[in-house]
Amino acid sequence: MGSLPNLSHFFPDLYLVSLSNNHLSFIPQGCFQGLPSLLRLNLGNNTNLAPWTFPNVTHSTQLKELNLVATNVTGFLPADILKSLPNLQTILLSNNHLTGVSPESFGGSKVVTLRLNDNGFSGTIDVLSNMVDLSEAWLQGNSFEGPIPDLSRSTALLDLQLAHNLLTGIVPDSLTTLDSLQSISLNDNFLQGPLPQFAIYPEENVNLGVNTSNGFCHKNFGPCDHKVTILLEIAAEFGYPILLPRSWRGNNACKNWSFITCDDKNKIRIVNLSNLKLTGTISPAFANLTDLRKLYLDDNNLTGEIPQRLTTLPKFEVVNVSNNHLSGNIPKFSPKVNFIATGNDFHSGSDHRISIPLIIGTSSYLHMYHIRIF
Repeated sequence: MGSLPNLSHFFPDLYLVSLSNNHLSFIPQGCFQGLPSLLRLNLGNNTNLAPWTFPNVTHSTQLKELNLVATNVTGFLPADILKSLPNLQTILLSNNHLTGVSPESFGGSKVVTLRLNDNGFSGTIDVLSNMVDLSEAWLQGNSFEGPIPDLSRSTALLDLQLAHNLLTGIVPDSLTTLDSLQSISLNDNFLQGPLPQFAIYPEENVNLGVNTSNGFCHKNFGPCDHKVTILLEIAAEFGYPILLPRSWRGNNACKNWSFITCDDKNKIRIVNLSNLKLTGTISPAFANLTDLRKLYLDDNNLTGEIPQRLTTLPKFEVVNVSNNHLSGNIPKFSPKVNFIATGNDFHSGSDHRISIPLIIGTSSYLHMYHIRIF
């Protein structure tokens, strides 16, 4: 056990620091700040270190390898880490207490090996789509959320570990058809859709998490039910918020799926997504729910236009999109549809009809009407 001296004071020309698997207890602030020739910094598995923040290595512009595995590093990963370290190829930060999101500076980098597993990272993993040199990505054991991005450009990717996160959505074809991939884990997320099929051998290198928190339609390969497919298309436009897959599991949208009401013939009659803090846009796929009678999307943060296709639904009775951030022109629904859209940003010159709730009556009798404005 012991404290590391300030290396930048005593050895400014160091190009290799390899002190892994020791019993270091303390690293002084600025210890590595003035080492312009440093190529490799390896401190991995010094588990006795007192909590410390990410080291300042911005002057080490030639740095290729950074290993801080299990060194009790805390706090945020610098957002511009790779802007000052253009030659960094290996980033090993597993088993620490780092938080925040994956820096956008990772995108377009030369990083080949990225291990961020077992930390406290959150946000999306969209940055992976631009890391075209990436061969190994260990991101398991964090709180990453949202869908798996398009990885069609990641033609060098061999090993992708995404288990134990909060990822949602359908596993994209760009991942299942990636010829380079040799190992993948997806267990303990909230993924949905058809069970993905990978051409990876041996099979033990593939962990899909069929019996975990993932909610694939089937435990075997095959397409999802038509209604399930439509609802997942709808969820995609909302960015696959995690509140949906927590109950949207399996291949029957009429069996205990939150916010969905069906009749006794398993026809979807009501979709009620009111006040769920949804973002994104309204999917035209709602029009494929041909038996839908009532749609509630009010009191969210939705943007964009109301799809014109929604006017084709033959059994529509109520459409409530009030109190969002919708804009553009309003489609012309049938007069029999109670259309409620107050509290949005529609074009003032639009030819449309909006229902406004109006309460009239005495203290003893109150009546609610919907006044339509043409």
